[in-house]
Amino acid sequence: MNWSRDKAARFEDQLAIDEAKRWKRAVATLVVIVLLLVVAMVVLISMMRGDPEDYLRKAREELAVANSSGDLSVKLEHASKARDAAERAVGLDGDSPTASILLAASLVIRKDDPNFLIEETDALQEARSKIDPAETKTVDLIEAGTAFFYAGDNAYANELLTIAYERDQWRAEVLNQLIQVRYDLGAEDEVLELGDELAKLEPNNCLPWVAMSYVFEDRQALEQLVATYRELLKRDCAEQDLTRWKLIERLIEIGLAGEAQQEWDKFVTNSPEAAKAKVTTRAKLLFLQGKIEETEELVVEALEKNPDSVDAMLLRGQVAMARGNAEKAIEDFQKLSKIDPTHPQVHYLLGQAYAKAGMRELATKELAMHEKLSTALVTLHGMERFAAKDTSNAGIRWAIAAKYEELGLDEIAEYWREQARAIQNR
Repeated sequence: MNWSRDKAARFEDQLAIDEAKRWKRAVATLVVIVLLLVVAMVVLISMMRGDPEDYLRKAREELAVANSSGDLSVKLEHASKARDAAERAVGLDGDSPTASILLAASLVIRKDDPNFLIEETDALQEARSKIDPAETKTVDLIEAGTAFFYAGDNAYANELLTIAYERDQWRAEVLNQLIQVRYDLGAEDEVLELGDELAKLEPNNCLPWVAMSYVFEDRQALEQLVATYRELLKRDCAEQDLTRWKLIERLIEIGLAGEAQQEWDKFVTNSPEAAKAKVTTRAKLLFLQGKIEETEELVVEALEKNPDSVDAMLLRGQVAMARGNAEKAIEDFQKLSKIDPTHPQVHYLLGQAYAKAGMRELATKELAMHEKLSTALVTLHGMERFAAKDTSNAGIRWAIAAKYEELGLDEIAEYWREQARAIQNR
């Protein structure tokens, strides 16, 4: 046996084995390096593109600012930022329900921009078609519902906010918006119900009391109005002077002279300049207290400042009635019935004046008109409010015209018919 040759062979074999191992290690190292590079690139690209949740959060924040701003330029600026963030989220995460609703909401606000693009209109329609309220967070339903409400789409705003309301989350936040939407839709009973709920949840919130006061004003529910105005005055709400003046007017209508005087005294103390301007209100209070001569002096003053003042002319007629001059009262009330034919108090007073003058047939006619107006105006006010919100709805205008025609108020009926025709001829 040749040990030297065998040893050399073994040495060569070992070298070959070691070389193979080195190559394997090199390949493994290279693979690891490549994998690390790939991972690093993926992370880097992801970091450069951003996290969709970050963009959704940004869109949500900007949309909230846009909704809360009363300045159009600020509103549009933040709506644009919300749109950009929502579009980035769509690009990263596809058409998720959250991204779609935030994008649609930001775009619907941007419709008020004179430079709103056709492409944005298409994008709005596409985003809206991909909204799935059932898969959307409550907070996003609230913001989107608010955006559509401010854009005038009350029906869709109501749909989104109703779903949010049914979840029993963010209750007060939902109610603050839903009450306004339901009022604009004419659902007055629901406004009262929701307003009562919100008032209990947020005792210092003015909005439910303001909304309920609108309903009671529409219905001319004077006692409820008085109670609502008192609640507003208890809180640190805006337009305290206006609220107190309205309270005084309603107390006078009800005939509560003592309470009206107390509120008037507060009005004079807190807002002397505002009280000074309310000459006819002061005159009404004096008349209610039986101070005819003082009333007459203020009526003359009011009519010198504003010869067409309905309240002042109404008081002048009432003073004439109090002095037993039915003919003079009839003259004023007839004039007023032409100036404001929907004023139910005018027809009532004219009927009373006719009766006092012995004109029974005319008295019966005017008192009947008073009764019809008292019930019809509640419905008409709601219809007219709906028409004001939906400027392209000819049907509601035809319906309003028909209502006025039933009341014999042909000139007003024709006004609404002209509006309906104008819409149909566009």
